[in-house]
Amino acid sequence: YPSHKISAGDMRSIALQAVAFFFFTDTIHAFHTQICSPRTSRNVPKTPLSMSSYLDSLSDFHVSQPPPSWTPPPIPTVSSSDPTSTNNDSHNSDNNLPPRPTFYHAPLDYFAIDLLSPPCPRKNADVGTPCDSYRELCDLDSTSAGSWYCSSGGWPSPNPRSTTEVFYVLDGHGRLIDEDGMEHYFGPGDTVILPKGWSGRWDVLENVRKVWFVHEHDDVKKENDETIRVIVVPYHELTTMEMQFSYGTYKLSTRGKPDIFSSIVYSVEPTKAGSWICTPGGLKIENLNIHHGFHVLEGVMYITDEGSEMGQSRMCVAGDLVVLPKGWSGYLDVVETVRKLWTTLDA
Repeated sequence: YPSHKISAGDMRSIALQAVAFFFFTDTIHAFHTQICSPRTSRNVPKTPLSMSSYLDSLSDFHVSQPPPSWTPPPIPTVSSSDPTSTNNDSHNSDNNLPPRPTFYHAPLDYFAIDLLSPPCPRKNADVGTPCDSYRELCDLDSTSAGSWYCSSGGWPSPNPRSTTEVFYVLDGHGRLIDEDGMEHYFGPGDTVILPKGWSGRWDVLENVRKVWFVHEHDDVKKENDETIRVIVVPYHELTTMEMQFSYGTYKLSTRGKPDIFSSIVYSVEPTKAGSWICTPGGLKIENLNIHHGFHVLEGVMYITDEGSEMGQSRMCVAGDLVVLPKGWSGYLDVVETVRKLWTTLDA
């Protein structure tokens, strides 16, 4: 104000405060740019989408396929929506050596309903007009993974399954009936196992959305012609500590002392399925001798290929789907205690 006089001392004080302010903001900006800026770059695989074998496994009738002109929706440029497969083809200059196996990862929004294939009606439905859609993450010959959505309705499935399927219910309710009439109801949070050789009936009582793992393997010998049954495992059996077996601290830890807890809910060779809980810490995985797929139920962790650059590390959170193929080596860094549903197949 004109009536207010500012002394020379006040002017010096104001100038010093201004210099300090700009120095502080420049320092914070430099710190954010160097430390906090994202440094990851994701390589998006060409995920196969030939799903006739999976869809046909839901019944003995051929399921209507998407029109030949349909192609997968374009992969978003936002990395958090991309399915992820690390690319290590150049890890070794010797072209005579096979490339190191890579892992596959997709967040839940990769399987959003509007990104699935166009819905197709089931030709053998005898209740309602169920239509299903799908999207696949990967197909490793004997193991595949993806997501499936189906509207309400029902259909018979009298022919024995040619594969074993493990799936986790994201939404909806349904019922599976064994060939002798035993009923199995399932809903959100349940894990369902359809063993090879199972036959019976599907009823989608409320639109169902699930993520799945399918294993192709040799026939499993039955004893006394017993009925092959569906198995439904509720969520609490996978996540409650009282239901787990303690394996102690992981021996190949790279950070901290991560404790491992696990349980097996299905074990019919060569397929196994169960739960896994790990407290914060780093784990080294060396040369997997099986295909290993899992769905993250809770927690946060990073997966990194052995020998890869920082940009090839993937953050995994609840809802993510991951497949680690046979022969994979790398690191798991658990930031927040992780709970996951896993399934393995001796390949």
